[in-house]
Amino acid sequence: MKKILVILVLQYCTSSVKSQVFNSSAITKTLDSITQQINSDPEQLISYRSLNKFFAKKVAYYLSGSSDLSLFTNYAVLDFGEDKATIGWNINASKKSSNRVSDVVTISLQSAVMKNFAILFADKNLNNDLGLNLKYTKIFKGSAWFDNKKQTQRIQAAGVPLTTQKAKMNLKRKLIVAEINIELIKLAFHNVLYFQNLSRLEIPDSLIEQEKEARFKILKTEAIDKYYARELEEMENEDNAVYKKAFSQWISFKSFIPITKSTFTGTADITKTPSELVSRKWMFGASYSAIYESKRNKLFINGSAEIVKSNSIDASLIDEVSIDKFKLLSQNLDTSVFEKVNSESIYLGNYEEFWTPSITAQVVFYPQFSKNVGIDLSFIKKFGKDQAFDFILGLPITLTSQDGDSPFNIILQAKFRDINNKILPEKSISDKLQIGFKVGLPFNNIMK
Repeated sequence: MKKILVILVLQYCTSSVKSQVFNSSAITKTLDSITQQINSDPEQLISYRSLNKFFAKKVAYYLSGSSDLSLFTNYAVLDFGEDKATIGWNINASKKSSNRVSDVVTISLQSAVMKNFAILFADKNLNNDLGLNLKYTKIFKGSAWFDNKKQTQRIQAAGVPLTTQKAKMNLKRKLIVAEINIELIKLAFHNVLYFQNLSRLEIPDSLIEQEKEARFKILKTEAIDKYYARELEEMENEDNAVYKKAFSQWISFKSFIPITKSTFTGTADITKTPSELVSRKWMFGASYSAIYESKRNKLFINGSAEIVKSNSIDASLIDEVSIDKFKLLSQNLDTSVFEKVNSESIYLGNYEEFWTPSITAQVVFYPQFSKNVGIDLSFIKKFGKDQAFDFILGLPITLTSQDGDSPFNIILQAKFRDINNKILPEKSISDKLQIGFKVGLPFNNIMK
């Protein structure tokens, strides 16, 4: 008799859930439909939404420069070596019919001096060295290999029998739906009590129905988000070993537009009065990047070409001396001229502005034994008046946030300037060495 009573109570509660709140099976059917579509395609390892996020997190591993790609809506790069800071915003410019992020427009504010972000406006003027980075990125279809085939970020034809890794993910998806269904049933019983209380408070039925519909939409959205998040967790779980390797590539077209001028103090020689030197640093360029990951290694490559409006100071073609040393060297000058000099140093030599083309090759490698610490090698060759050949050795360290979705990077760098001795032949390699570090911080959400 007790068993019959319990069954009757459960049936009553279940019917109350369905009539007063929603039928949880309606959401489960949606998840079943998504699962069926993925599972029936033998060349689709995971959903394309999860695959987009999978590659977005992979790309975030290599965000350490203002020109690098981020698929998060916002990001920041702090370069303590070059004394620059960048805050960027990404806009998804992909076609609505596309099932992936394929086109990204990036707008970022860059300062050549970090304090400018704290004091952008002072003494009725914008501070020096502020500029705007504009970039368009075309992302090609990424691929994830599993078993003896690969999945790209597009729908492919069916017709190939299931294989081991594919079958494993198919089962994982069914288990995810079962788990979410249990959670929905628990929530449904809670909502029964909630809506019974609303009725007890004599709230109009029309308002209660509106609340039911709103709650149903929220629960459905949350359930679908959970489904994709857990699917991605299963793919990323190394114990599952459901994919062999991944590859993605993209091209970017970029420019730097100066908002304010850069100012220096200089003179052609010690017999002449120092004056203000003005420069505006423009840049235009293009780059190609690719990431390749397997169970053993992670590899990022980048090649870029740029043309920058540079000057004699940036190219180290003229000397920099302290203001005190300049006073000693230029004793014939009237001391009153130094009252107008605000700079702590003065540049000596013929100041010029010129365009400098350059090409850069970069390789970032994470070996099998090190998941979060890699090696970064960059080679920069300049042409024109500045013919320096620079080499940068970096040690990238990738850390992950608590949610696991926002990896941020710290890269320790040793920059060997002018290793071909075209600009500073009289200086040793150690004298031309610069030590610094950069921080890449993607934040907010991954673009959908």
